[in-house]
Amino acid sequence: MIEDIGRPDIGNTPAKMLGIGVAMQVAIDGITLDCLNVTSDDNIMSSVWVRGSFDPRDSWANGIFMNSRWFMFSIVPAKGARYYDSETEIKVTVELDNVSHKISRKFRKSTTTSTKAIERIREWIEKEMTA
Repeated sequence: MIEDIGRPDIGNTPAKMLGIGVAMQVAIDGITLDCLNVTSDDNIMSSVWVRGSFDPRDSWANGIFMNSRWFMFSIVPAKGARYYDSETEIKVTVELDNVSHKISRKFRKSTTTSTKAIERIREWIEKEMTA
């Protein structure tokens, strides 16, 4: 196992995109879905993942997440940057990476500010909840 490859998460250093992850969590706090979470890490590169399902857990066939109306968004540093640096205000790329075939896939990948990326994800979730 590789112990040190210059990763910023080694030695209890907080993830570089933790601020974006926290802002995303705050943005979705008012949304009432049974399964909706945000994770942030710097394992291989900086990233924030937003995963959720529009169906309650007890309705998932065989209790499997991917048997529901699920989605996964990613927010990563733009233009192939490995780590996000909030001090240089590098833009981020937001993308709907994976989605159930049971819901809309209409979400255009874009490179924008972290604030706009968070706003776009929240708007998509709210729109799909009412669809």
